[in-house]
Amino acid sequence: MDIDQTKKRDWYFKRSTLIVGFLFLGPFVIPLVWLNPHYSRFKKISLCLLILFLSFICLLLIIKFGQPLSDYYHSLKNNSLSLSWKAG
Repeated sequence: MDIDQTKKRDWYFKRSTLIVGFLFLGPFVIPLVWLNPHYSRFKKISLCLLILFLSFICLLLIIKFGQPLSDYYHSLKNNSLSLSWKAG
């Protein structure tokens, strides 16, 4: 038996680590993809493009759904200022 075959894969090169890392760290997991010796160059490029695309989509969703929330807080702030002006 070859020593390389019996050696376990490092935890930071496992697929599950990359998935969990992407969910928590987003595109900061890309260096782990590039350092992984088990992936071909094509797979590394494909995964990086996928990670960047999904991160961009998440950013757009945060902006889209965060804008109404921001508008709501600004309206609350303006209402509270007008109420304090009338009370004074």
